[in-house]
Amino acid sequence: MGQSEEERKSIISKFGTTLKGIADKFKSLINFKKKGKSNTQWLYQDLEKSMEGLEEEDKTIILEV
Repeated sequence: MGQSEEERKSIISKFGTTLKGIADKFKSLINFKKKGKSNTQWLYQDLEKSMEGLEEEDKTIILEV
């Protein structure tokens, strides 16, 4: 496909980072459930973490969706 070794390593690295991120999300959800909290509470907490650093106006737009 004409990709250089550096490009292949970059793609593999990004894919590994994505898989690690997914695994971390599942671990977080499992730990949250062990504390007796609901999926909704976990999702809201996860959403708040992902919105850190955003302007209040942007947060409002996201939460309205």
